Amino acid sequence: MAIYNQERFLNRIAEKLGRNRRTKGVIRPHYSFTPQWQVYNGYTQDELVNELKEQCARIHTLFKMATTETLPQVLFETIEELEGQSVVIWDDPRFDEYELHSVFQKWGTFLHSCVGPRNRRSKHRNS
Repeated sequence: MAIYNQERFLNRIAEKLGRNRRTKGVIRPHYSFTPQWQVYNGYTQDELVNELKEQCARIHTLFKMATTETLPQVLFETIEELEGQSVVIWDDPRFDEYELHSVFQKWGTFLHSCVGPRNRRSKHRNS
């Protein structure tokens, strides 16, 4: 995954901290205890969905469930409810698998795409 403007961002953070940016000698910590990987171990798919639904409610995040068949309609209704005029997508084979590109094209939705070998951004209106 490409991170846009990473160097500029990190330089600015170092500047705001009043120091030179550290580019060498930074070592990712190794944790001997990692309980976060076991929290939902053993949950069924239904239990995981219920947990996600509860977590979304706690942080005031919209949760909608869809099947493969209802995904285009649920997606369209959600974009309409949120008064969305454009959608940001990335290079993911599931957009083709679920035929969402053709759905966006049918709706005339403005897409912001992060696609290509360097994740170049392209903007185009599907109509």
